Amino acid sequence: MNTVLGHKCPLSDWCTTMRLLSSRIDSALICMPMIDTVRLPSSYQPQIWRLVNGQTTHTVHILHNPNHGSQTSQFFSASKLDTWGICLGIRIAVCIQTDSMHIMTARFPYNNAKNGVPGNGKGGYQVPAPGDTAHQFIAPTAHDIRGPCPGLNAAANHGFLARDGIVTFNELVDAQQNVYNVGYDLSVLLAVLGLTLTDGDPITQKLSIGCDATTRTSVAPLLTGSQPGLDGHNKFEADTSLTRNDYFLAGGDNFNFNGTLFGMMVDTCQGNFNRENLALYRKQRYDQSLRDNENFYFGPLSLLLFGAASFLYELMPSGTHNYAPDLDTISSFFGAEQAPDGSWRFTAERIPDNWTNRVLPYTNEDVTREILAMYLLNPVLFGGATGDGGFNTLPKFGSIQDGKIVEAPNTLCLLYQLSTQSVPSSLNGIITPTVDALNLVADKLAPQFKNLGCPNPLT
Repeated sequence: MNTVLGHKCPLSDWCTTMRLLSSRIDSALICMPMIDTVRLPSSYQPQIWRLVNGQTTHTVHILHNPNHGSQTSQFFSASKLDTWGICLGIRIAVCIQTDSMHIMTARFPYNNAKNGVPGNGKGGYQVPAPGDTAHQFIAPTAHDIRGPCPGLNAAANHGFLARDGIVTFNELVDAQQNVYNVGYDLSVLLAVLGLTLTDGDPITQKLSIGCDATTRTSVAPLLTGSQPGLDGHNKFEADTSLTRNDYFLAGGDNFNFNGTLFGMMVDTCQGNFNRENLALYRKQRYDQSLRDNENFYFGPLSLLLFGAASFLYELMPSGTHNYAPDLDTISSFFGAEQAPDGSWRFTAERIPDNWTNRVLPYTNEDVTREILAMYLLNPVLFGGATGDGGFNTLPKFGSIQDGKIVEAPNTLCLLYQLSTQSVPSSLNGIITPTVDALNLVADKLAPQFKNLGCPNPLT
């Protein structure tokens, strides 16, 4: 495409050239629908800018071609969006994409977490901020991907993650910090686990927060095979979920909201979703799955379920409700609405009105403490059902021995081992990290664990 600066091209060509971006960034020219005035910096470093035109939010991707050198500042102006675009012929790819990834602005910095680096680590602010129309709630369309994690779904419904549900490592790290004040260390750990447990692509660093979207996440689908997203069974998602079905009990539907399970949780917690009540409910769900699911498996990755349960009383409570994990707050994040007959039905996950996040960051050390504390209130065996009424306990994996956690100080290392070692995913299956996955771990995660004495440090 030898398009010169100023040439106009139709929107169809814009869509075509977008597809060239990943494979031919040095020559791809992205046609840009007209936008309100924005100044591009004189030094084109990889970054993203958010523009707001009325009620429509767009994202400008500015990608630097190191072979071209820096450019002088460019200004682009137009009175409104148009089906025609301005094509840039300077080998700097600029594209506009509606409902794309979140952007923090000077006016609404939140935790100031950008591009996958640490933010301020200071919470206690309102999310979305008053006047921030870019992060208003918009219910997902049939084309937007949502999955088993209410917290990520809510972030996407507010545009802190890509509204289409295809997210990147940096977006995950940023959104966790900016919305929930998750510590940078835990944000990185969770993002790495999502990408490396065969749910996403460690090369493109893209992940579907729900269903399989391999053609949109994979660097080369024919080579990588399926990338199931967070819906992938016995990876990030597992049996005994708080409000999702066991995979084999619902014909593979382990991702949709189950109002009956939410009602069970409400009845058990009695309006207070604290550690003790959720520990009891987690035990009830374990017993239910063990009784009803002949394919039930509760492996090392199921440890993450205790961490996810802790989010209800550590991340979701609002300062405007004295940080109490109450029903109004939890039902909003889970997209749960009570029907006149008392049952619970799904709406869409959203951040409650006038919600303020936690003051101090929620760190790796914090979540490890809560995982262990919740587990020890009602200990259960790690292992799997044999299909004939029997149960095989997990012999040993890190601090899990004979089906139980026995080495409390090493629980944090156990979380690290989930991304660095072959992990049992069923009685007869394992997940083995690829070379690319281990490279991602070594780059992003290993530096945070290098002084903890964990096995297989990768440093």
